[in-house]
Amino acid sequence: MSFCTECLVALRIASMLNSENRDGKQHPYSAEDLDRIMTDKTRIFKKVRENWQKDRKMVLWDDRLSIWMSTKGTDLTRARKISVEDIEEVSLGTHSDIVWEKAKKKIAFQSDQAFTISFKLATRMAPLYLIAEDSQTARAWVEGLSRIRDRVSRMTSRQRHTWWLWEKFKAADKDGNGTLTKSEVKSFFNSINLSMNPANFEKLFKKYDDNKSNSLSWGNVKELYEELLIPNEVRNLYYQIAGEDETLQLCEFREFLEKYQFHKNLTDEKLKEMVRVFEPTATESNLEDPNFEIGLYGFAMYIRSAKVIDDSSYEKMQDMSRPMTDYWIASSHNTYLLDDQLTGPSSTEAYKSALLKGCRCVELDCWDGANGEPIIYHGWTRTSKISFKDVITTVRQYAFKKSDYPVCLSLENHCHIPQQQKMAKYMVEILGDLLLRAPVDPDEDCLPSPEAMKGKIWIKGKKLKEAAGDSKKNKAENDDFVVDDEVSEEDEGEGYAQGKDRDSPVGNGSIPAAEEAGNQKKQKKTKKIKLHKDLSDLVIYTQSRHLKDFDDAQQNSDYRHISSIDDKVCSSYAKNQSKIDSSNYNPIPVWAYGCQIVALNYQTACEEMLINQARFKQNQGAGYVLKPEFLREDALRNNNFDINDTSTFPRSQPFSYKIKIISGCQLPKPKQSNKGEVVDPYVKIRVVGPPVDDNPKNSRTTKFIDNNGFSPCWNEEFTLTTWFPELSMLEILVYDKDVGTKDDKLANSYLPMDSIVPGYRQIPLFDKEGGSLYPATLFFHIEISE
Repeated sequence: MSFCTECLVALRIASMLNSENRDGKQHPYSAEDLDRIMTDKTRIFKKVRENWQKDRKMVLWDDRLSIWMSTKGTDLTRARKISVEDIEEVSLGTHSDIVWEKAKKKIAFQSDQAFTISFKLATRMAPLYLIAEDSQTARAWVEGLSRIRDRVSRMTSRQRHTWWLWEKFKAADKDGNGTLTKSEVKSFFNSINLSMNPANFEKLFKKYDDNKSNSLSWGNVKELYEELLIPNEVRNLYYQIAGEDETLQLCEFREFLEKYQFHKNLTDEKLKEMVRVFEPTATESNLEDPNFEIGLYGFAMYIRSAKVIDDSSYEKMQDMSRPMTDYWIASSHNTYLLDDQLTGPSSTEAYKSALLKGCRCVELDCWDGANGEPIIYHGWTRTSKISFKDVITTVRQYAFKKSDYPVCLSLENHCHIPQQQKMAKYMVEILGDLLLRAPVDPDEDCLPSPEAMKGKIWIKGKKLKEAAGDSKKNKAENDDFVVDDEVSEEDEGEGYAQGKDRDSPVGNGSIPAAEEAGNQKKQKKTKKIKLHKDLSDLVIYTQSRHLKDFDDAQQNSDYRHISSIDDKVCSSYAKNQSKIDSSNYNPIPVWAYGCQIVALNYQTACEEMLINQARFKQNQGAGYVLKPEFLREDALRNNNFDINDTSTFPRSQPFSYKIKIISGCQLPKPKQSNKGEVVDPYVKIRVVGPPVDDNPKNSRTTKFIDNNGFSPCWNEEFTLTTWFPELSMLEILVYDKDVGTKDDKLANSYLPMDSIVPGYRQIPLFDKEGGSLYPATLFFHIEISE
């Protein structure tokens, strides 16, 4: 493959492998050393899985931004490409990972020869467990990839866009000679979803074929693309701001930023810093000239960088000193599953993935296993089984990689006494000092804060009541105890609806007392569960308690208790009693009803998971998000807030969001294919939130644009309203209009409405699993008023 010096100068940001020693440490390898080792095609690595080990070759490719790994044997002509940007973490050594523990029993190697490459969850790529020929090679790869990832994370939007364009250029350059023929330029256009009639194509090609070679160089293609990148709507906005002289001076740009983009406290230095990022002609000296002009291209690059949610909104750390009940907690249901809940595989990788994504509450569905060893799987199904001990080991390793804030292990205990004792033993031995063994404050009368629990793992599960005198109610032989609440965590939610009309929940007066008593007697037939004291003693907070009704909970529960109800029951129940402690699924409505822990299937790509990701991206991805003030414990004690009653709302009028959907840029094709026809895109927007906000009036759709995925223009304006921007999301879906078949969903974006910045804004687009579709974006203008 030909090496493009001009491109790599732009992309490497001086040199991707150079280190700035920002951590103050001396790095043992120079950029030249790393480059030599990582591009050596003779080195062989051992790729390790739980059940096999195979030889592979791996090299850093010419662009220094991607890896090529052989897919069969050591033949690099049969290789897959791995983008460095998809890497989540690179770590040296074997640590306590299950895969490494099993590998040590089968093959001989030193720990410092081993390294692991983990990938971002949205890629759905399994980690690479690799053994190098020697420790020098392993260390070089770990350090080299870490340096490149650091550089990539600090790319400007212009550099990132150049990188993306270079990847498309390389893919179109079939013969690898560094230039594109006419047919290759057409292939390039097709890959960026651009359709052009033959006459216009010939005219454009001729314009940029400056040396009459009937081909375009990288520089030619880059200039051509930059011309196409400036759509008419951006061009018109530029000249509107620039005024009669059609030149945009610094003072005019400042006025635009303050008046239309709502920039506050914009100092001269901050303004110059912004301009240096996107205006190619800006230098330290000419920015001192009061008449300095920002060109059309520079303005277009600024518009491309105008984010709909400012980074500071995600980076700002919230108050973490309030009781745990004042936070929503990122929570996973059936964490052990990688796929479906009936026949899919269980794996410790699922726990690792959830924890690395910031999940702070994971579920362990525990059952008796062979040889006295407890196992985890979805009971009464054909899902595969994994070792309880292995899961606890994985939790120990990854609990605090993404966030320092506390992790909850939610035990679904179906084990008999001997294996319960084994469970307790493993948690104490493996988790060690990380395991919470006693209350944070002996005198506390409410749950501790996330800050006070930082770095701790706590257990959610059943707990024994203290035996009273010689009572035999709670005690059995050999210190085996019977739990008063006679159902498991998972059965609890389902049993709650047994014998009841789901539209007439307990406590609303619609079920006759005799019938209700009869239903409760039926539930009493549930098999009692014995609980070992060692396991019970590990449950300090979040002691599981069956929810009979809220009157009972108010009288007989305290701050240490937590109750679970089925997600299908929650909505109907909340119509009449909207403050509850714990639930599953449908995140926004049940968050609005007062639920704190809403457990979702992290392994499932769905709307609910995307909403969950958008919510917990806030607060630095800590896995805890402070509830709105009106849902916090202090406020709920002093008001009668009800999500279904507007008279109790914290404001007298809803917020109005006036949204103009202006245009799109480089929209993907179905399944992100480079083949097929150009798309006919249209956009749907709606408010996803509690029932008062989530209604047909808050759902709107644009017309479709025929045969244009590169720069479709809609210029359609809609007004949506929300009573609760603190709870609701703006859902944005992009579709491809089809005739005779179902329209394909091309992209999505979910935006917390209280974080949206008004003005001219770019909307980032994502695939169904939350992976970025950059550079695909939408261009909106947004006005917000109350």
